[in-house]
Amino acid sequence: MYSSEPAYNIAKDVLLAHLPKAKLKESIQEGNKILELSVKKGLFSSPDKLQISYRERTQPQVKLDDATNCALSANLKGLHGYVNSMAANNEKSKQLFLIKI
Repeated sequence: MYSSEPAYNIAKDVLLAHLPKAKLKESIQEGNKILELSVKKGLFSSPDKLQISYRERTQPQVKLDDATNCALSANLKGLHGYVNSMAANNEKSKQLFLIKI
């Protein structure tokens, strides 16, 4: 999931709206917010499970070049460099993807 704005609570609300019988467990691991959902299907079956790891930038509106001390910003800068170094059949799509990063 990608959002240019902090969206943890929105994501949690959407999941619960679509899976109202799900059991939700929240935790924090290494700076990531973790949402674990489990939905029981039947009496003797194992529950279906979904785990989402969520991170957000410390300053969402700051350009990646200006961001400091933020692990997610460092990851995004690396992803931008990786995608930028790839050959592309459709250069316009590549540029649009880079803008999203």
